[in-house]
Order: sequence, then structure tokens, then C-alpha cells
Amino acid sequence: MIHSWGPMLWQTRVDQSIADEFVMRGLLIDTSIGDRLASTIKDVREYTDHEDLSWIVNSLSPYWEQYLKHQKPKPQQVNLAKTWINFQRANELNPEHLHDSAFSWVLYASIPKELQAEYSANPEQGAGTITFRYGEQMPYSRNQNWFFPEAGDMFVFPSWLAHWVTPFTSNCTRVSVSGNLLVS
Repeated sequence: MIHSWGPMLWQTRVDQSIADEFVMRGLLIDTSIGDRLASTIKDVREYTDHEDLSWIVNSLSPYWEQYLKHQKPKPQQVNLAKTWINFQRANELNPEHLHDSAFSWVLYASIPKELQAEYSANPEQGAGTITFRYGEQMPYSRNQNWFFPEAGDMFVFPSWLAHWVTPFTSNCTRVSVSGNLLVS
């Protein structure tokens, strides 16, 4: 069998203390940028404080480097373009979209038990999943992968890889952190 080809999607696990620190720092941001995005997630906050951005780079650079070392050609320099935290609640969604950078990442900081139970009760509904899509849907092929993340899961992928987040109905808040990377 020949392994599938296409964009490299990498899933890894980040230490929960890093995820918790993202949430703590995100709760201190007092303005939402949710109205500037395609999603219906109302509470989206951008990290702009220099101290926060330095902490993000120091905390996540080792993970990004693990992903980027497999890219051809390997990027020589990586810069954090933008980072934001999503406090997703019931019936909010993030429709299919792309990002405008070289690479993107998403880290799941908190997956409430209510959401886990909703997904487990009916996995076919895909409540709370993230889906990545590449290429056309053709017979005898698969052009998308979806995942129900756990707290601490991080995905790194080319920014042009289409992806979306499926809504859920549980009365809870799922917290994820996303960002874009520029390379040279």
C-alpha cells in the first residue's frame, strides 16, 4: 500500500500546564474580536500583549519546530503572526475557512465533560469536532479527516488547508487557542 499524499497535518499533545496558562492569560484580555471573524463564536480574544506573545513563542516553538523540520524546504525563520483564544459555547460554529499565513495551529485547552458526553452519545453528528479537508471528493477516496480533540491536543497544518469546527448543543464552553506562523 502507498501512503496518502497531500498536506502534512500534525497532531501532538501539549503539556496541560501550557494549555491552562493560555486560558488564564486569555481571561485577562477584555475585548473580543469575534465580530471580525467568519465564525459565530462571540467570545474570541486576540493576544497582543508583548509579554503574552513572548511566552507563547517560548512555550510553543519546540512543537512548531517538530512539525517544520519535516517541511521541504525547511523554513529558516518562523515568526508568530497572530494568536487568539476561542471561548466556544452551544450552537456556535466556525465554518469552513483558510488562514492567510504559511502555517497555522490550534491547541485545545479545555474540553468539558458535557461536550465529551454529547459526542460519545452520537459520534456521527460530529459535535465539537474539527474537520480538515483537502482536494475534491472522488469515488474510492477520502478527502477529509475529522477529530474529536482532547484537552492538550494541538494540530499544526498549512494555512491553506480548509478546516471547520462543528457546533455542539451542550451547555458548556470549549476553549481553544489558534495562531498563524509566517516563515522565511
